[in-house]
Amino acid sequence: MGDVTGIRRNNSPTDSLKFEQKFDRQEYVNHLYSVFHSFVGTPPTIRNITGGGSNDRKSYWFRTYGHKQLEKIITPFYQFNSELNKLIKVVPKDIDQWLNPQVLAYWFMDDGSITKKTLYLNTQSFTYEEQLLLQKALLGLNIKSSIKKDKISNGKVLYKIEIDKESTNNFIQLVKPHVLPIFHYKLGIK
Repeated sequence: MGDVTGIRRNNSPTDSLKFEQKFDRQEYVNHLYSVFHSFVGTPPTIRNITGGGSNDRKSYWFRTYGHKQLEKIITPFYQFNSELNKLIKVVPKDIDQWLNPQVLAYWFMDDGSITKKTLYLNTQSFTYEEQLLLQKALLGLNIKSSIKKDKISNGKVLYKIEIDKESTNNFIQLVKPHVLPIFHYKLGIK
């Protein structure tokens, strides 16, 4: 979940991770780099992105070495899609075993948002069934949520998770100690 990409190469027996954010999120990427430093050879760098129908922009990113330990992270959260010939993110059936306040904070920093004091987890890339797994895992942290229809894209209904109002304070108290100050705005904190 979140903005990390698992990389599994056919010619490599090990897996690696790629972390990339908008250029103005350098502080967050540097923080992630410090967490994964022992798996990284080259520090984060700027990537200039041009074309593709969007405005030219910059991102800030790094990639880990291929390492057997990272397979423990990638395998549960990615499945190979032979049609697309790449790994796609999935929600593991045991997501409740992975989710704790710190993991939830990183997930929120990557994929969280706030609209009119309502907190969301932008889970549009997951199936409705996977949304149910995430909702159940959140309930294990005493966070009630709702699955909301977000939009239709290419004929497919996309959903996101809305944190119920009655659980907002609990959610904030759980994640705030782990959320970097640059993301406090997502929690409605100034």
